[in-house]
Amino acid sequence: MGLRNLITQCRTVLVLVHELHVCGYQRLRAVPEMEPSGNGWRCAIAPVSLVSAEHGARLGLDWRDRHDSHRIATYTSRDENRYFEWTDIYPYATAKELALYFLERFPQVAEAGEGSDWLYAGWYMDMLRLTEPDRFPYAGARSEVPDTYLPTASPARDRPNVRIPLPPPGEALASRPGRPGRPGRPGRRELPTLPARRAPSLVRRRLAV
Repeated sequence: MGLRNLITQCRTVLVLVHELHVCGYQRLRAVPEMEPSGNGWRCAIAPVSLVSAEHGARLGLDWRDRHDSHRIATYTSRDENRYFEWTDIYPYATAKELALYFLERFPQVAEAGEGSDWLYAGWYMDMLRLTEPDRFPYAGARSEVPDTYLPTASPARDRPNVRIPLPPPGEALASRPGRPGRPGRPGRRELPTLPARRAPSLVRRRLAV
């Protein structure tokens, strides 16, 4: 997998969320994380009702208890251009084309995210501008992640990281910092992790933090 392809595929997922906003689904949010292994980047798309009221780019604490995984769609960079494990679509589909597939194939996610949220949609467009062309925000990683901004990662060498202001808060029970896939420390709540994904047998490429 070439570096340019990796960047294009991950950026396409970020732009996909913007295209969903354009279609009237502004209550859908991007929840980006580094993989717990540190070997990739992933991004969940979830309704604001499942996003933490304390941190607008993390899932709330209770989504597992509420059995809400069917309202979360997750992309991982390991899937390359098999977006969301789809194998029957054109591999070079645009973000706008993927948005139409998304609405068709994730109807419960779409239904939960339908409606206006101009504050978040505006923040999201600014985030895309700040991270252009090859940076990727994340709110969770195997190491501690700041609570006051979103750091960025890039697979490109010698690219300075950018601090992205936090998005508007979500509506779910608040989360607290932690490490994806690891037990929380005593006296600390564990950071909710994204739904588990099947790991394809592909060569992984690390996104350098």
